[in-house]
Amino acid sequence: MQPVLKFVVTFLIGGVFFLLPVPYQGEITVLFDIAVSFITETFPTAIGVYLLAIITGGVITTLAMLGDGRFAGYDLSYFEILNVFWGLRIAGLLLAPIMLFKLGPEMLHTSGTGGLMWGSLVYSVGVIIPFGVIGLFTYTVRAILNIVVPNML
Repeated sequence: MQPVLKFVVTFLIGGVFFLLPVPYQGEITVLFDIAVSFITETFPTAIGVYLLAIITGGVITTLAMLGDGRFAGYDLSYFEILNVFWGLRIAGLLLAPIMLFKLGPEMLHTSGTGGLMWGSLVYSVGVIIPFGVIGLFTYTVRAILNIVVPNML
């Protein structure tokens, strides 16, 4: 009975964290959104540097595809993309430092242009995806392992 109980408890924790609507600062949201907002608001510089590293990594894999599709012994064929997306990755690499360090004309940083894209969308998605994936993966794997191998965890 203990493995089933562990599964149910883990499932409920995940469900509450990702699905249960809660009132917060006059709005209805989920705990996951509150956590992501806390991270992006508390560590904006760290998130910006992290996003710049992710964008740079995407460009490095793209540039590595110009050769034989291998880089440092790794097969990068998984990262093959259409030319239009290759161009967008390069544009992202050029614009990310400009947005992070607030360089260039002011119109790039207004809330109607780059400020919205970089400050809201890129920051949120850059935190949501890894945070959500790690959370969901951890809860799912633990729940399955608790049923399959009850005394393992």
